[in-house]
Amino acid sequence: MQLLLTPICFLVALYASFCYGILYMQLGAIPIIFGEHRGWGQLVATLPFLCIMIGASIGCGLNVYNQILYNKAYHAAGDRAVPEKRLPPMMLGSVLFSASQFLVGWTADPSIHWIVPCIGLVMLGAGFFTIFQAALNYLVDTFQAYAASAVAANTFLRSCFAGAFPLVVGPMFHNIGVGPGSSITGGFAALLIPVPFVFYVYGKRIRAGSKWSKASVFD
Repeated sequence: MQLLLTPICFLVALYASFCYGILYMQLGAIPIIFGEHRGWGQLVATLPFLCIMIGASIGCGLNVYNQILYNKAYHAAGDRAVPEKRLPPMMLGSVLFSASQFLVGWTADPSIHWIVPCIGLVMLGAGFFTIFQAALNYLVDTFQAYAASAVAANTFLRSCFAGAFPLVVGPMFHNIGVGPGSSITGGFAALLIPVPFVFYVYGKRIRAGSKWSKASVFD
């Protein structure tokens, strides 16, 4: 609870948890988009879930590539953690994640080819995986001796989001439509885009100001 009061842990955990909640929303959104709106059969309407898996695989590749770059920075810093070098995948993923929700929502109409919202789901999977993994790595590198507590704070918050968001998707999409509903979540995702960019630039200064993370700051 104390770590959630720090700007880094709160904002990073909030972002990761929001993405986690949106991913769980898709459990209800995909059958609505492809089953109810496009009239696909029950089995076929679940196949677009594979698009999220493809996107997550792409995100995994981006994270592996960034790990190679991070290792170089780690050794250059004298085998010390460099938390901000964890953030580039999250910076890319933040844009993909927000854009994906607008793309999926406003192409749900059957008049638009099915490949378009599926591309949006690939973007969503890639954005989620890069954001979520980078967030966990950044919290561990930032809080070090308190890493387990930082991850626990993230797990607590994301569980709250994952429990609440699936309850919203059905009523929201049925009452205001898939496009406007997706725009709401996409808009919140857009508001969170600056988070990794701000911490990439000012993260070291912010870490130095907290008793929980100052141990990760080196000259």
